[in-house]
Amino acid sequence: MEKNYSHKISIIIPYYNPILKYFDKAIESILSQSYTNLEAIIVNDGSSLDYKNYLINKINSLNDKRFSIIHLDKNYGVSFAKNKGIESASGEIITFLDTDDIHLPWFYKDIVDTFNENPDCLILHTTNIYYVDLLGVIKLFVTPNEGWDQKCINYKQVVKPRLALKKEVFKDILFDTNLFYAEDTDLCLQISENNKLQNSTLLLKRSSYLYRMHLSNKRLTHNLKLALEGREKVKRKYEGKDSTSGSFVQTITLKKTLVPFFGIDYRYLRVLINFKYNLYKKIRNEFTHYLNVIQDKNIKSHAVNIYKKIF
Repeated sequence: MEKNYSHKISIIIPYYNPILKYFDKAIESILSQSYTNLEAIIVNDGSSLDYKNYLINKINSLNDKRFSIIHLDKNYGVSFAKNKGIESASGEIITFLDTDDIHLPWFYKDIVDTFNENPDCLILHTTNIYYVDLLGVIKLFVTPNEGWDQKCINYKQVVKPRLALKKEVFKDILFDTNLFYAEDTDLCLQISENNKLQNSTLLLKRSSYLYRMHLSNKRLTHNLKLALEGREKVKRKYEGKDSTSGSFVQTITLKKTLVPFFGIDYRYLRVLINFKYNLYKKIRNEFTHYLNVIQDKNIKSHAVNIYKKIF
């Protein structure tokens, strides 16, 4: 099948007073992509003036028409911000990037290739690669999935949190604006509750989403009040349902609600449990190969910067 590279990917980035050095790398990870038919929509969710001005200056300095900003008049929350980005997106495919995370530079090409090879597919989902940098001495790339090299499979369980979706999907679902936390989990559960969407979903096992593990009081993950409220709302929304999602909510309640009382992000436990699936060497080798074959000097420059930061 001849591959169709006319698909535009819209990357939605909710932005609220982020850690700026991480945000810069998130943007650079988009600029390092081999697949260039994209738009990046940064939704400024009522950031303070200093962060708003930084964002404006940063995007203006890129001089790249693929990047745009939506300014909201106050902090509405991440669900509202993502919905606004979706509403403005012109791409056929939509995906998301948090301001402290990284998309590896072959991610968008993997997404487009998989949609091309599976024309009935509406949703691709994948898990995180948990990226840990311990003072630059120990660096881990850990995934809970075995068989990372296996690109794409059918998967009829609860959808994983990192999504690439055909825009038409958002006729049926949207982020729940009542949720200021766990909005990704809820969207996955909405997909799992919808037979049409569930049957049009594939798992991209070769994840290229680097979820940066770091401690910061700016992270929603470390906001105990929001975490407990969000998880309780999701639990109430789905508990009692005789479905995969209902069972899933029951299994996450303990590990995602009790653990924060001890000041521990449960994701750190996942890294320790799945340490044997450290992908450091595999990803470094693939990244090195990418740098050797990429022809565009500008893209390569950004990719080199990402490589130096994460390895």
